[in-house]
Amino acid sequence: MSEPLLSVIIPVYQVEKYIGQCLDSVLAQTYTNLDIILVDDGGIDSSVDICREYQKKDNRIRIISQENGGLSKARNVGVAHAKAELITFIDSDDYIHPQMFATMVPYLQEHNLDIISCTSTRKNMVIKEMIGTGKLECYDHRTAVSMGLRDDNVSAWGKIYKKELLEKVQFPVGRVFEDLGTLYKIFNECHKVGWLDYQFYHYIKRENSITQRSFRVKPKYDSLYLNYEKIAFATEYGYTEELHYIHGEIIKNAMSLLTVFYSNTDLILDYPQEYEDTKRWLSEAMQDAVAWEGIRKKERILWWLYNNCGTGFTLFSKLSKCSKEVK
Repeated sequence: MSEPLLSVIIPVYQVEKYIGQCLDSVLAQTYTNLDIILVDDGGIDSSVDICREYQKKDNRIRIISQENGGLSKARNVGVAHAKAELITFIDSDDYIHPQMFATMVPYLQEHNLDIISCTSTRKNMVIKEMIGTGKLECYDHRTAVSMGLRDDNVSAWGKIYKKELLEKVQFPVGRVFEDLGTLYKIFNECHKVGWLDYQFYHYIKRENSITQRSFRVKPKYDSLYLNYEKIAFATEYGYTEELHYIHGEIIKNAMSLLTVFYSNTDLILDYPQEYEDTKRWLSEAMQDAVAWEGIRKKERILWWLYNNCGTGFTLFSKLSKCSKEVK
């Protein structure tokens, strides 16, 4: 079977400590027909200089520079410049197994898949063996969308896509947790999706990454917003059961965001629209009795405090912020 060209899109921003390992893992692939696109997202460290050194050694590498626009914009730009009909994304602080592409592309071709996904590991070590059962599970359109709405395997990385899908659905520029609001829409354009049980993708969780910062409005609001956005989609396409899950996530996200607002009430003045959205979306989600039944005891207690004891809720919020800062 021939090796079709595969475009590998790697957004690069402030990753001078990690980009070398990432690129080494791509260049070590036994699958060699690669179009490697590094999207320089306007960082100020030495990341792009490191990329240029790699480019001198391998003519498959292209560097596209832009002003800082975030991960979503960088991915969208990479797709626009991709030469191949197959595309994969790698975050620049992660790395991959040398057999990843050589294994996944034939599976995608043989089973006529629109997307194939592998499993991941957070173990930061190079493992030459192929860990996993090698079992391929295939899902039809509706099952894949349902999984996406339930946040099951919704990372953009660790997958190979047919390019046409990414030309129809773009990542939301300016949002954090962009995968949350994108993958179910991409699955909606698919006929068949495959999940392959091999740990090919090494995900590195950085403590100072924006998604790991607990008491900030934007990450929490974006997660809430992208979940709220799912409601119209699920309603339009008849995903009734999934709505209960979505409402449950909105309740959890909204209660978490309200603790941020009440830990420092100046934030309510700084983000008035986000504050009003949070209260409104929480109130709407609370109408779903099935979703409420799935809510943990912690959120139930916070809901009671929020509605019946504002002083207690404020005190809890301030103490939570202090405990996070100590950690």
